[in-house]
Amino acid sequence: MMARRLMGARGARRLDAIGVQGEMGFGVGVCPPALLPAGFVPLAGYDDPQSGNFGNYLYGVSQCVWVPAHYYRIGHLESPRYAAYGLDAVDIAPLSAYASDASANLDGYILDRSFIDGGILQPGVMVDKYMASPSADNTHGVSVAEGVPISLTTTSTYTRSQTMAGCAGQYHDALTLSRARGGAWQCTNAFVYTMLARLATAHGQAATGPEACAWYDAAGLTNWPKGANNNALGDSSEPSLLWLSAGDAGSAVKPRTGSCAVPAKTAHNGQANGIMDLNGGMWEVAIGVTIPGASASDAVVASNGDLWVLRPEVAIATLTPGWAGPTDAWQSAASIDALYERAEGAMWWSNAAAWVYLGNGAEQVFSGATSGLDRVRTALGIPRPAGASAGGTARFGNDGLYRYWRRNLALLVSGNWVDASISGVGCRSWNVSRTVAGLAVSFRASAYVL
Repeated sequence: MMARRLMGARGARRLDAIGVQGEMGFGVGVCPPALLPAGFVPLAGYDDPQSGNFGNYLYGVSQCVWVPAHYYRIGHLESPRYAAYGLDAVDIAPLSAYASDASANLDGYILDRSFIDGGILQPGVMVDKYMASPSADNTHGVSVAEGVPISLTTTSTYTRSQTMAGCAGQYHDALTLSRARGGAWQCTNAFVYTMLARLATAHGQAATGPEACAWYDAAGLTNWPKGANNNALGDSSEPSLLWLSAGDAGSAVKPRTGSCAVPAKTAHNGQANGIMDLNGGMWEVAIGVTIPGASASDAVVASNGDLWVLRPEVAIATLTPGWAGPTDAWQSAASIDALYERAEGAMWWSNAAAWVYLGNGAEQVFSGATSGLDRVRTALGIPRPAGASAGGTARFGNDGLYRYWRRNLALLVSGNWVDASISGVGCRSWNVSRTVAGLAVSFRASAYVL
């Protein structure tokens, strides 16, 4: 079937659409003014796709980026990138291209899971541009350039969450400090992180030069967003690209977020208007997926590869940082079904304390399935069983997946400042629980508008 194009009066791109991959303004957009909640202020240039502020807003002092809802397609024979990328070719279509998810499926397109929240289709999501730093009154996380990221720990030599209002110095502080900003702000969910990684892949596949994608590599050897991940405030694939030290006494190489000398090289879309520091820097807590526990501090290794994924009808903003309460992000086996759906065998690998990596020769990495367990896996950044290997491939940055899963799972994404060999937009660690503390673990907030 023929998709409807999202066009303006003169045939130009409508600014509230996701844009054209490989071109300026892709991966961000303008929140429809009628839907913009109170408290959000557009930055100068927010409606200009050529601007470094395109799609950027302020909420108080926090800078955030609007990512419009869209469809994706993986490995389709009709993809204009199929000849070059085969079953890993990624296509992005604007929301207006199809009347429904079902009609999009006929062309192989799938509505991204990150835009289903509270049982409704969201027009997009506001995502913090930078990792969270402490607010001036030490009550919540803010998104500011060159901020010192919050370490979710009790260790006194780090800028730590333990000193902040309502916090314990543990991973669940990410929810406390995101929600405390007010409005619909919440710790960013796993679906959004996966969506941003997919947009990066799509943009890199379609780009033809650094003008619209600063991190583009024509050879394909380093064609991904860069990050502070070489334990020396630089990027492992581009060591001359430097970040500023956060100044924490515990580690001189903990980086300030948004401090890279060439910011666009760290953005999900290779442009100054994009979301930054998704590769290394610090691990980030991602909610929306977990494993039930027997107590609030249960961290026993789980017995199988089942995951519990947030039900689409649950509003992510309503989740609270506790355990087993009606709205808590972490649950007991007896209570979890009210908020989460069980995805049996979602983690197909063995529960061994080891890494696997994205990419396995010519094998397709992520499924393009329009339904079922494979669609769930893709939404969480879990590759096909044949799509990962002991070394991975450069096409996916050799990003690592730590496969040792535990009860009260708190998923971590991105890697940190020392993890050159595994860090990246597709990096995931499945082996920690809600009450763990991490020197190199932080978070960023996001918000839906409906």
